[in-house]
Amino acid sequence: MRQVLDVIELVEKADEVEGSEESKVVWRLKRASTNSPFTVEAQGWSKDPAVSVDVRAARAKRTAREAIAGLLISHEPPDWMDGAALRTAKRLLERNLNGIGQTDLRMGDDPIQIFPATAQIGVISLEKALIDEKLSAPNLRRTEFGSFEGEIIAATRHYQNPALVIRERLTGDRITCVLSPDIAQQVGPAHSWTEIWAGRRVMVGGALHYSTEGQIAKADVDALSVVDERIVDLNELRELDITGGMSAADFLNLIRGADNG
Repeated sequence: MRQVLDVIELVEKADEVEGSEESKVVWRLKRASTNSPFTVEAQGWSKDPAVSVDVRAARAKRTAREAIAGLLISHEPPDWMDGAALRTAKRLLERNLNGIGQTDLRMGDDPIQIFPATAQIGVISLEKALIDEKLSAPNLRRTEFGSFEGEIIAATRHYQNPALVIRERLTGDRITCVLSPDIAQQVGPAHSWTEIWAGRRVMVGGALHYSTEGQIAKADVDALSVVDERIVDLNELRELDITGGMSAADFLNLIRGADNG
C-alpha cells in the first residue's frame, strides 16, 4: 500500500505544476483488489463539486508518467521535481529492488512496467539528483547568540541535561532548549508542571544552533523569563494618544516621510 500512496503523492506533486489552488485535484481510492496481482485504482476529484478537474487530472497523470518513464531510461529528473518529489520517486523505485518483482503503472493508454533492472537505473539517476540538490543548497548551519519567544510544551532531558521543549512563536517549530545549571536551578523551584500544561509563554536566550535549512534546531539556554500576558481593553489603547492628536492618515504620512521634504 505504501507503493500506491507514493504513486499518488508523486501525481499530486505533478499537479502542483499547474499552480491553481482553486481547482486542485483530490485523489481518492476508487477500487482495490487483493487478488494476485494486487491492484489499486485511484480517481481524481474536485474539491469543488461545481468545478471539473478531468483535464487537469489527466495532465497531472501524464506529467508524472513522463517523469517516471524518463527515469527508467537514465534521463535526468524533470525540473518540477523538488527534493520531496525526488525522494518519493526513489522510494517508489527502490521497492522493486527489495521484494516487488514488477510494478505496472497505468497513467494513460500505455502502462509503465517497472522491473528491478530498470528500477536500478532510475534509482541511480535520483541519487545523483539528490546529491546535486544537496551540494547546490546553501548551508545555513551556524550558532548565534540571541533569543526567541515560545510556549513550553514539555520538560525532558537532553543527554542527561535538563531541557524544555518550546514551540517557537513565529514558526511553530519545536525546539529543544537545554538549560544551563544555573537556569535549571532557577526554573526548578520557581515553576510547576501546570505551566507546561497551560502552555506558558517564555522568552529564552543563549546559544541558538541553526540547521542547514536555517531553522533553530537547538538552544543552549542561559536566560529564561516568563512573558506575562494581559488582556488590554480597547479604551486603554485609545487613551494612549500615540499620534499626539494627529489623524491616523497624517500620522502614517509623517512616519513614512511624506512631510519630511
